[in-house]
Amino acid sequence: MAKDSKRGKKLRCNKCGTSYYDLGRKNAQCPTCHRASLIPDGSVARVRLGIKSGGHNDPERGWTDGCATSNQAGAVYMNCQFEVIDGEHTSKRFFSLIGLHTPKGPWWGNKGRKTLRDILNSAYEISDSDYSARAITSRQLKSLSSFDGIEFIADIGIRKDKGGIDKNELKSPVTPDDKRFAVFAALNDNSLSKYGGDTIQGPTLLSPFDDEGFTPAWLSRV
Repeated sequence: MAKDSKRGKKLRCNKCGTSYYDLGRKNAQCPTCHRASLIPDGSVARVRLGIKSGGHNDPERGWTDGCATSNQAGAVYMNCQFEVIDGEHTSKRFFSLIGLHTPKGPWWGNKGRKTLRDILNSAYEISDSDYSARAITSRQLKSLSSFDGIEFIADIGIRKDKGGIDKNELKSPVTPDDKRFAVFAALNDNSLSKYGGDTIQGPTLLSPFDDEGFTPAWLSRV
C-alpha cells in the first residue's frame, strides 16, 4: 500500500479500461491511450508547420513578426507545432523547438539554421547542392513568418520529456537528397516542378527579398 500511495491516485480510463496511477500529476493521461496516440518513431509523413508567436524580435538577426521566443537563459528559438496532413496519422500533432541562438555556443543555432534550410529544400523539392537561380530564390525569405503554414516531409521521432513521458518530435526534414523523399514527391502540392522558369510563381508562403544583396542565415550550408 505504501508503494502504491507514492504512485498517487489510482484511476481507470473511461476509453480503454486501463487502470493506472496519476503519479501526483494533474490531468494525468492514460498511458495506454497515450502510447496509441503517438506516431511511431521513424515515421515519415507530410506535415504542416505552425509557429507559436513568442513576441521576441531582433531585426538585425532577421527575427521579426514575433516568431521567435526567448527564455530566461537567453536561448532563442521557434516554438513550432507540426500537423500531419496525409496518410494514416492525418491530423495528429506534435511540437518541437527550432533553435536560433543560445549563449552556450553556436551548435544549437547552427542546427536550427540547417533545419530551416532543409525545410525549404523539402517543401520545394530542392537538392541541398542546388544553387540555381530558382533554388536560391526559394531560400530567400522576408521573415521567419514565411515558415508559418509551410508543408514539407518530416522524419518523426519520439523522445521523453522532463516528466519521463514519451512525446513525438521532429527528427529532421526529409529532402530530395534522401531516398525516402521519392515516395512523397508525386503528391507534393507545393512542388516547384509544377512551375517553369527561374521565377517562383506558385505558393506565396516564401517570398524573395527586395534587396538582392541580402543573404539570409539559412541560405548558407552548415
